[in-house]
Amino acid sequence: SKPCGQSRGCSRGHRQGSICLCGWDWELQERTHSGKGRQENLRDMYRNWPFARSFFSLISMVLAKADPRISALYDKGLVPEELQPFGQDLQDLLLETVDHVLKVTGESRLLENEETMALALENRRPWMAPLNVAQVAALERYRKGDEDVADALIISMKGVAAGMQNTG
Repeated sequence: SKPCGQSRGCSRGHRQGSICLCGWDWELQERTHSGKGRQENLRDMYRNWPFARSFFSLISMVLAKADPRISALYDKGLVPEELQPFGQDLQDLLLETVDHVLKVTGESRLLENEETMALALENRRPWMAPLNVAQVAALERYRKGDEDVADALIISMKGVAAGMQNTG
């Protein structure tokens, strides 16, 4: 399986930065913002239509993999200061999207009804964070011309990608 969503145009940077931008359904954001009637329709679809339940299950998994704190770490270390508000906007949007998904599914937390997946993702977090930190440090040095960190950068990328997968 592919890490963090399978949308067209999803760059490695969006996955590696732990924001999983590519996996979100932007229309979901619009629909859940567009009034109580639409949200009720989505809830009804979730309860009664297997496709909708599957869709929200997949979105929940993608959102559960995202971590706005890790994304902020990438932004702080790698994004020009003038562009950092955009990253904060994306992190806020991530949290809003989680809230909307929970309203539709009726869950109190992501993957509440998929304990095995939730546990697998939670067990990965303690070793994913150091990989992300190492990757940010390696990228900072590499951008400054230190090619000696190229192997560390590649290893961190492979480690983060492996950790974002659904298997293993």
